[in-house]
Amino acid sequence: MQSRNEKSNLVSRGMGGSPMKRRYSGPDTAGASVPQEVVNAPHHRRARGAHSAIVAFATIATLLAFATVVHAAPEAVSPGTGLHMDPAKVVGSAKCAECHKAEDNAWQHTHHFATFAALPKEKRAKEIADAMGLEGGIRRNNTCLNCHFTVQNKEGAATPIAGVSCESCHGAAKDWVALHNDYGQGKTRETEAADHKKKRHDDADAAGMVRKDRINLIAANCYSCHTVPNQELVNKGGHKAGSDFELVSWSQGEVRHDYLLNQSKNAEETPQRKRVLYVVGQATDLEYALRGAQKITEKGAYRDAMLARVRNATVKLDEVLKKVKIAEYDEVLAGVPRADTGQLKLSKDILASLPDKLAAASQAFAAKSDGAALEGVDALIPKDMKGTAQP
Repeated sequence: MQSRNEKSNLVSRGMGGSPMKRRYSGPDTAGASVPQEVVNAPHHRRARGAHSAIVAFATIATLLAFATVVHAAPEAVSPGTGLHMDPAKVVGSAKCAECHKAEDNAWQHTHHFATFAALPKEKRAKEIADAMGLEGGIRRNNTCLNCHFTVQNKEGAATPIAGVSCESCHGAAKDWVALHNDYGQGKTRETEAADHKKKRHDDADAAGMVRKDRINLIAANCYSCHTVPNQELVNKGGHKAGSDFELVSWSQGEVRHDYLLNQSKNAEETPQRKRVLYVVGQATDLEYALRGAQKITEKGAYRDAMLARVRNATVKLDEVLKKVKIAEYDEVLAGVPRADTGQLKLSKDILASLPDKLAAASQAFAAKSDGAALEGVDALIPKDMKGTAQP
């Protein structure tokens, strides 16, 4: 039996002994190039099949004003930082593995797992830390710990214990770990009473668990890190300004770990659920691009990347809404004025309110949609997944 550190080294070396050609300059390294255009310039690039619904901003002075806007967090997610991960409530992946052995094994074959050992050794990570003036390595400051590591209180000190792990996505588990699998006295998951199941889910949700069914929160947690909403980290540190993250292709690739119904089979999502994942993912991409844009206070790579992300995410969400009617999103976007060209016209007030409206729309849509009526988006859903899932 290999230790977790041994497996981490294998993962970081491609599981076959040869070094992987992966550069940890951020949550990932893939992504389109960032156009270095002025804010008012026409946006001539178009996503395939997209109509001209692009975001336009007025002046850099307006963007500077946006930085002072305060917005409310959607449910348990802290915009721009991911989940509220209280180190005192983190139990660690070993606790999860007591029941979820197959899921834990799948995780140990991912870059999320390998990050713990591999990232601190990466030359690029050290260059970014030096540029930021971070002392003691990337495991000793919140700038890096927030998205790259799981942190737990040990002997009174917040200590990184893993890379991106179970609780990074599903929430610090101390308050809900005993609730989420309590099926009732003498009952199993299969024989649990319906009313008990509902109460169990409600109690676990209230205690901070982000269950698989809470697609909007899963998406928010992903995008809060993969958009890299940290201006100083990008402009000063040279960190990559976000990734090409897309919820279906990434969640159904290397990180897929759905053994709930069968511990010997890593189930792929149904076509219906993929549709919901795709729609919520596109809306959440726009939401977090806008949250990132709120933080712009200066010209530079961060500003260029966030404005480009807002434009591209708007195009993609408009593509979705041309294919299928979704009242929650149609209502939100109907309240945003558009130019004759179809561009969204974002004032300071709209930029301050639109992200939260999108978050609320995603929550309502994800809670009620089973994907059956969304076949119109099938052509938009990626066919190639990001990495290979464990069997």
